[in-house]
Amino acid sequence: MPEPTSKPSKSFADAHDEWVRTHTPSPWRRFRDSKLFPPRNSSRVNKTLGYLWRIFLFSCISLISYETVLRLHLRSESFAEIMEQELQSFFSAQSVECSPLRWKNRSGSIAFLEAQGSESSSFEMLRAERVNFDLTRLKLFRENWALRSVMIQQLELRLRGATLPGEEDEAGSEVPKIGFLKTIRPLKAGFGVNQQFENLSLDRIDVTQANVYWGNTPYTRGYLEKGRVSATRTDTGYSVIISSGVIHQNWLHDLDVEALEFTIEDDALHIQKGEFRFDQRGTLSLKGSVQRGEIPELDLEVNLHSIELETLLAKQFAARFTGLIDATVRLTGSPNSPAGVRSSGTVTVREGILRGIEALETLTSISADQRFRRLKISEGDLNFTAGNGVIEVSRFSLSGNDFAKLRGNLVYSESSNEFRGKMHLGIQAHTLAKYPALIEARFPLEEDNLRWNESELQGTLDSLSSTLASELARDVRKIMLQGEAK
Repeated sequence: MPEPTSKPSKSFADAHDEWVRTHTPSPWRRFRDSKLFPPRNSSRVNKTLGYLWRIFLFSCISLISYETVLRLHLRSESFAEIMEQELQSFFSAQSVECSPLRWKNRSGSIAFLEAQGSESSSFEMLRAERVNFDLTRLKLFRENWALRSVMIQQLELRLRGATLPGEEDEAGSEVPKIGFLKTIRPLKAGFGVNQQFENLSLDRIDVTQANVYWGNTPYTRGYLEKGRVSATRTDTGYSVIISSGVIHQNWLHDLDVEALEFTIEDDALHIQKGEFRFDQRGTLSLKGSVQRGEIPELDLEVNLHSIELETLLAKQFAARFTGLIDATVRLTGSPNSPAGVRSSGTVTVREGILRGIEALETLTSISADQRFRRLKISEGDLNFTAGNGVIEVSRFSLSGNDFAKLRGNLVYSESSNEFRGKMHLGIQAHTLAKYPALIEARFPLEEDNLRWNESELQGTLDSLSSTLASELARDVRKIMLQGEAK
């Protein structure tokens, strides 16, 4: 008979592990007996709390799942197409293209938005890049989106009828019509989003870099380049601040913006502050208003200080007259009216040089005084009006210390490039002491210790100079011939 075998003895550690496995509940049992699933012998309160905890957990899982699906929906191409349709109606645009909406951390963003204007819109092209705005969960499902802050990294806006730098003028361009369509469809985007863009409101818009173009004639064309713009909603419209950038307007090139503040209201644009730096040395200030509408009316006052004159003049004039000026100019009229924009004002010449004038060159040859060749202007002033390509100088006076003076009145037509008017040239009598007969014939008037020549002006700048120059040269030859005859 075989001897019974005894079971091998267990160590204390093995015995402890076996006891833990047999007496410790499984994970499912622990989960079942937790607050979510109280044991059957638990009190009614614990059972009720268990039901509430299960409802809460299910709701959280549902909300997280819904938000995940909603984010994917907002980024979908179908939602982007709905956005494009509604933005097309909001902007009164012919077409709109935009990237999908990204929604994260209580904010929304669009990589780019581009709109092509229609006959009812105030622009021809609008493109915005990297647009960010606050968009909370509650705001997403409201009927009205009131966006407190919209950040645009780069904006390019081409107003209706505007031509870009270097483009040719377009004849017969239409007058821009300002305004948006009144009928806006509600946006039904699904997943609970039911938005009416008609009620969309923007409390603040900040643009890091804005390029805006306007005007389609040499007198109205201009643009803002790399401007930093901030617009804040007010009770009557928007308050706009441009803190940097460069403005080009007609003859004002490279006008650096230091501070430009204005308000946009339903009927007008009011400029409270405009400070610019021109050509590093000069400054320009601006104030006034622009009445809005199909034919906007300007009423602006421009003050210029320490401006280099040659930067304002056309090339044919800048080569002959350089100097430093101050000016006060008033702009009135409308760029969209047949009469166009009119300007009037006073220009004060602080210093300058008049050169390349043939009459003065001839005086240099006759008198051997080189000061006529480059006549230094110590002071001067003029009153002018300009509009429709015609500049009328009602009075001008230029003084070269006590050596020579110019005064008179002029009318210049840009279309014909011709002058007409009167000019008085005063010189010291001793400069032509060798030719007393010439003094009596061509400079008969005496005033302010100067002898004056009065001449009628008609023709181009070169022909005006040539006329007086040829008369002086002819008289000198005549005097010399008479002397030889004697």
